[in-house]
Amino acid sequence: MAATKRLTIDALAEALMQRTGHAFADRQRLQRALTHASARSSHAGIDYERFEFLGDRVLGLV
Repeated sequence: MAATKRLTIDALAEALMQRTGHAFADRQRLQRALTHASARSSHAGIDYERFEFLGDRVLGLV
């Protein structure tokens, strides 16, 4: 069985910025965009609907 490498959200954000060559001005917003909706229960009141819409649009362009 292969071991699964788990990244922290900070490490994931850093890896994304390195691969794309883009530095995000609001890192907190990037972290929210990378967080799955099922993780919301620990952060009550945060709504990811805008990011979901944006992600769908970006994928549609690709």
